[in-house]
Amino acid sequence: GPSRSMRSSFLGKEFNGDSKEELVRGGKLVPKTISDLKSAKDCVEAILEKLKQRMNNDRNVSDSTLRDVSTYLLKYDGSNNYDTALDVPLAAWENDTLKCSVPKILVFDPCVVYLSSMRRPCKIKTRCSDGAERSFLVKGGEDLRNDERIEHIFSAMRSALLSASKTRQKKLHTGVRTYGVFPLSPRVGLVEWIDGAETLSAVVERFIKGKAQENAHRARCAHLEGLKENYGIQKISAYLVAMSHITPESGANAFFKAQEALQPFAFGRKTPLSQYLIALAPQSEAFVSIRNNCIKSVASSSACTYIVGLGDRHQGNIMVDSSDGTIAHIDLGASFGYGTTLPVPEIIPIRLTPQLTSPYAPLDGRSHAKRYLGDTLETFRDRKYVSTLLAMLDVFATDPVLDWIQASEKFNRISNENSETNDDIQSSLTPELRVKIARDKLLGHHPAALITKEIECNSYVTRNRNSLNGIKRLLTNANRQYEHQSKLSPIEQAEVLIDLASDPALLSVHYVGLEPWW
Repeated sequence: GPSRSMRSSFLGKEFNGDSKEELVRGGKLVPKTISDLKSAKDCVEAILEKLKQRMNNDRNVSDSTLRDVSTYLLKYDGSNNYDTALDVPLAAWENDTLKCSVPKILVFDPCVVYLSSMRRPCKIKTRCSDGAERSFLVKGGEDLRNDERIEHIFSAMRSALLSASKTRQKKLHTGVRTYGVFPLSPRVGLVEWIDGAETLSAVVERFIKGKAQENAHRARCAHLEGLKENYGIQKISAYLVAMSHITPESGANAFFKAQEALQPFAFGRKTPLSQYLIALAPQSEAFVSIRNNCIKSVASSSACTYIVGLGDRHQGNIMVDSSDGTIAHIDLGASFGYGTTLPVPEIIPIRLTPQLTSPYAPLDGRSHAKRYLGDTLETFRDRKYVSTLLAMLDVFATDPVLDWIQASEKFNRISNENSETNDDIQSSLTPELRVKIARDKLLGHHPAALITKEIECNSYVTRNRNSLNGIKRLLTNANRQYEHQSKLSPIEQAEVLIDLASDPALLSVHYVGLEPWW
């Protein structure tokens, strides 16, 4: 693509000239003296730094043309060949209603927008026969059948909340935002673009200037053993060392220090999300409505994401709708316990960091979230809906996606390589075990016990028993009230989930990319 050619031309330009003649002869560096070696080293480091800067700049270039993506789409014209024109993907079920006729794609917009995430998905815009403009995200490198199935589960959950009178009166169904996913192959597919929404990371960047994020991370590292000497490097081993030595007191202290570094933006109406919602409201009454929409959607969507084990909930994967303040979760690949198997495992069941409850300040946003979260979980357990949801979960075990199979094979390979020191490691997170844990979440089993079960399948953590014991110690400390109960009522389950998700010690050991202090 254009990115590769730009980097190649830049590299060729930088290595042309005298520096190339001096440094490279027959493919080898040939310094004659110590001074020459030092000069060669400085020259190479300067070139690498320039290359790094250029690659970063190149990565941030978002606009391209359709010519660079597909000449077929560039030449496509559905208006002249309407009978053979492409149907709009997913249009037959727009707004949860079946349409008799499906609109056609007439033309593709020549402008393509690349996102800066890891897999570099691109946004394409279409003009359709019904006069509407529809945008899609073309995403590769993942099996989007997983996202498609989860969206089906979310749709069933939304229907349950709409059908039950208690949750319908509270309008909790409006907090479960769904969108279309259209897999084209095991490694590429289309995702419906959510118009009029911004990610939480974009909201933070809009209202926070300077080095607040860096200062928060630095403050946390200064108070955690293992991260103190590895702030700039951010080694995985440093996090595992921190988990080995952490106590509830030291973890809480590190988290509070990180929040202090964000002052005055860490609490109440000064948080970026609160300021964003205030900016959306033309008057005070409108702000109250938007604030209620936000906290209800945080609670109801958290219940949904908890049951399907959705991880990787950094601020770039949570969007805020600018029309009503509700939130939507995107990028659903890290589901069914994936986050707990990462090299730096995620040990919070849902994302309910201070910023997400801050719009209710000076009232306690967590207490409102607990009530709505309990109502949502209670509805899902109702005999009218639970059998349907359990059946939909079982599909993931009978027909696992490719990523699950590869993850299980990777675990077995790592375990075999370290079999001498890991005789007591439990089995890998197989598709059957993933679904069993999801079923247990739906039926009200203790969240801390289920997280522990997933963590014990993490080959990175189980190599070091001290790290595993440190995580268990934090999980036990975070929810002492119901630790001896195997199954909880919906409101008890909601209380434990919120305690775990907002526990400062648990939040303190998460990877920096999660930005847990917000």
